[in-house]
Amino acid sequence: RHVDDVLQKLGWLKQWLRTNALRLYHMPAKHYWVSSGPVALLPNSPQRRRLAKSGIHFAGSHLRLREA
Repeated sequence: RHVDDVLQKLGWLKQWLRTNALRLYHMPAKHYWVSSGPVALLPNSPQRRRLAKSGIHFAGSHLRLREA
């Protein structure tokens, strides 16, 4: 269920960007899912593959950003 929710939210975001922020829509972007609660997705699970196919990187509960 969590994966379906995240994919639906990404679809909403892309539609909103196309409609309201076209310049942002055309910029290169990476989409990450940082879970706010316990979510366990094995690396080769079908759910994880669905996320990857849609361009979403699963970060788990933490996302570490590189320093510039």
